[in-house]
Formats: sequence, structure tokens, C-alpha cells
Amino acid sequence: VDAIASDLPGTYTKGVAVTGFMFPMFDSSDTKSLKPSLSSFTAEISKDGGAFASITPGSVSEVSDGWYKINLSATEMNADEIALRFSASGGVEQVIKIRTQPT
Repeated sequence: VDAIASDLPGTYTKGVAVTGFMFPMFDSSDTKSLKPSLSSFTAEISKDGGAFASITPGSVSEVSDGWYKINLSATEMNADEIALRFSASGGVEQVIKIRTQPT
């Protein structure tokens, strides 16, 4: 079952880098509208319930219209459960949880 699940679209494999992980950011003034043109992001990761730490290299870029992306290294993806936290001035903090599949 694990082997089948790891091949499903939208799943992430433990220890495998992710290029262009996408996430939305919302406007802090109304919390519902997507917020384009944010900068100076803080990007953090918690692996398997550990303390949050900066994502390396921590470079977030805008895709379009309030959607952003970041690359996650194989080391950053080397956990069963991953929590990602993104914040930027003018945006609502975004927290995303990922459950990886075994290799």
C-alpha cells in the first residue's frame, strides 16, 4: 500500500527534494483575498514535531496573483511529518502540514 500511495499525484516522498512547492498568501486586511507582491518572507520548517528552523535557502518567489513558491531540499524533506510556516508583512501567516510517503 505504501508503494502505491507514494506514486500518487500530490504526494511527497520522504527525503526527496521538492522544486517549486506552491502556497497561497492572503491579505492581512481582509484575510480572504490573495495578496500579490509580498516580499521579505520568513520561511520556516518543523520536522517530526521539532522546533521551527529557517528553511535553507529560504528563497520565496511569487508565481502569480498571490501564489508563491519555494524549493525544499532533500534534507528538509527527510521527515515523516513536516510543518511549513510562511510569513511576510501585509500577509496572513500561512501554516501547511505535509505527511511524506516512505521511499
